[in-house]
Amino acid sequence: MNRRTFLAGTGTAVGTLLSGCSALSSQEKNLGLVVLNRDETSHRVGIKLLRPNADDYNEARVYSGQVNLPAGSSGEPTEVTRDGVAERHPYIVQIDLYDVERRIAPYHFYPGCDGPDESLVIEVDSADDGRVYFQFLVDC
Repeated sequence: MNRRTFLAGTGTAVGTLLSGCSALSSQEKNLGLVVLNRDETSHRVGIKLLRPNADDYNEARVYSGQVNLPAGSSGEPTEVTRDGVAERHPYIVQIDLYDVERRIAPYHFYPGCDGPDESLVIEVDSADDGRVYFQFLVDC
């Protein structure tokens, strides 16, 4: 086999393999983010998704954003949604509640839905004594 035939065959094989990889990555399931405020006070919340096994912070950070949550009223929560913030993988979720300068203990998120999309739902509420707390849910 001459060199030209070898290179042509190799180029075709590599092109085929790479096109298969891009098709697979475009089928990745997206992770959405839904933040609900059940509290009657507005809040500014910082949210970070971090890879659990990264060597440093810059490598770990997958998503970093802030959400301004209007106050909930009459038992109805307000909702802020962000679609496709990250691929569906396990993450450490770090929450900062800026209006009270408080960092919430990290939450370990593990994807668990079979469908094409999944959302991490973060609910903000307050207890009878006024303390603000968070609940984490998964929406399939």
